[in-house]
Amino acid sequence: MKHHLSLTTLLLLLMGSSCQQSTNNVKKDEAVLVDETQTSNFAMQDSILAKSMNQDEDDLSTSLVNFNKNFFAFLEQNPSSIKYDFPKLIEGNMHIANSTDGKFRIYSWDDNQGGSMRYFNNVFQVSNPEKQLLMLKTTEEERPYHPFYSHIETMELEGKVYYLAFARNIYSSKEVNYAVEVYHIEDNKILPVKLFKTTDGLDYVVGDTFNYDELGDPDKEFIQFDAQNLSFSFPQVKEDGTFSENRVSYQYKDKFFIRK
Repeated sequence: MKHHLSLTTLLLLLMGSSCQQSTNNVKKDEAVLVDETQTSNFAMQDSILAKSMNQDEDDLSTSLVNFNKNFFAFLEQNPSSIKYDFPKLIEGNMHIANSTDGKFRIYSWDDNQGGSMRYFNNVFQVSNPEKQLLMLKTTEEERPYHPFYSHIETMELEGKVYYLAFARNIYSSKEVNYAVEVYHIEDNKILPVKLFKTTDGLDYVVGDTFNYDELGDPDKEFIQFDAQNLSFSFPQVKEDGTFSENRVSYQYKDKFFIRK
């Protein structure tokens, strides 16, 4: 009788385990199906948006406004899009910069209305536990410059996470400006943070303008960031726009990046 009970119990346990495994497999299959469906939808929208971004219309400003509105609405309705690569938009000259922790992304695209000086629109996208955060910056706004962003570094200071967005501005076929901006997520807002102590006071951005040919390699970064030592440095620019042998350096100390 004892053996019979043990076998019965064993059978029940095995059946329960089998049912649980079956349920888990179904959930995995459903998750894969949802993921594949979403990826397919994103791919379709990527193609549609890429076409609308590069439409050959007489009124470029109207085309751009429509693209800005449609692209922002798509991101707003699809928070998980922060993990999608958007290959078609990238082919259409969309710049996408991702933070090293995968939670912050900046999209940048040319408004196609400049000459040798280029103007870029941007969308800042943040994957937040409470809700997705989006911030649209257009060339219609009055800003000191309208850059595209090459990459984003993640930095933790005093127990808080900050994002360092590396910006590139094209002023002409010869003159460019490279800068780094600091952002922090707080109260469900994407906030610029004035962490740089410059000769002009506190600022959330630091960089310089120089002759484009000085870099040599267009993909080379002007500003070097040392994450381990929490420091920045970049070549000192002379009046004629060329680099001197000296470098400008900032070191994090007493809650600010201070010029050495």
